[in-house]
Amino acid sequence: MPRRSGIRGHAQVLNAIREDQIGQRQTLTKLAEAVGALVVGQRERASVLAEHGKVQ
Repeated sequence: MPRRSGIRGHAQVLNAIREDQIGQRQTLTKLAEAVGALVVGQRERASVLAEHGKVQ
């Protein structure tokens, strides 16, 4: 019987790791989206500043 409980224990560890990885992937996706939005905003600001520079 120790083998079955050992296999069960390994399965529980693997499932816990899987759940952590799912959560990490979701967090990274949200961070990537936030960084993307920041990049777009910075590009827009750079464009506005470039136009102001031409006027002056």
